[in-house]
Amino acid sequence: MRNYGTFIEKETASTYIEPFLSTLRAERTKTEYVGYIRILCEYVCKDFMEITLEDAHRTFHNWKERIRSGELSKKTVCVRLSCYNSLARYIESVEGEEYRNPFEHIERPEVADKINPLNVPTLEEMDRIMSAASSDTMAFLIFALVSRCAISATKITHITKDSVINEGGRVGLIFSETAAYKSDNVVMLPDDVATLFMNYIQLPGFRDKEGHIFYNKHNRPLTIKNLDTLASKYIGMAGYKYTLKDLRSLAIIEMANAGVSEADIMRYVNIGPMRTRQFYEATSVYNECPANAVNYRLVV
Repeated sequence: MRNYGTFIEKETASTYIEPFLSTLRAERTKTEYVGYIRILCEYVCKDFMEITLEDAHRTFHNWKERIRSGELSKKTVCVRLSCYNSLARYIESVEGEEYRNPFEHIERPEVADKINPLNVPTLEEMDRIMSAASSDTMAFLIFALVSRCAISATKITHITKDSVINEGGRVGLIFSETAAYKSDNVVMLPDDVATLFMNYIQLPGFRDKEGHIFYNKHNRPLTIKNLDTLASKYIGMAGYKYTLKDLRSLAIIEMANAGVSEADIMRYVNIGPMRTRQFYEATSVYNECPANAVNYRLVV
């Protein structure tokens, strides 16, 4: 048994934490998660199963104050929140309505890594990437959603048939607020991407009870790791080493290049003001053909 500290009960560890850790591949990640869980439980002086919404909000309020004072980094707090959410979601999958995730609606601190526009693909390079994926209907659609609509990898994994909205013939996707998203978010799709999307979801194939639309080869909903593997495969086939995050940056920089306001980008992409300003700064270096990546009449 791993060292969970003073407050984790043996039953909690054996019933929930150990099985959850077994879903993680890297031993280093498992060790780090154990440390994060121990830090939290020792901070609130409770077993993980006993942590309340109030405990969670009070803890993260304190940690955000420590970010401001320089004692903690934003990345550290974000990684901890991701860990607790992942474990809590696992417990929810086991316990159902008997357990409520206390971290679900905690807002992530905004992390603003410097954006290097030279690491963003040009439109010519993006065309080659799309060509490499053209024989894979799912990959082609995912790349279109990321590079044309700035939809994040996390949101890609959460798209279901219930995400689809149709307003007067305009197709969009709605994402409800979670710890991963700052608020409810509606992304209207450009006409050509909407056509790709609607054609794809009408294809025959496996569907789980939640109605996910993207699956791996084992008929399980795509994970972030699956997406990374998929991206590496086709981007590598095109001769590049970009990531899905780089493809998403292309869409946002193109919006900024086209003159879309910061407020509209924040609303459409669901990012904070600090991150949005960084994309505007990146436009001074990245000057590919503006307004080609997104149908901007759907943004404003």
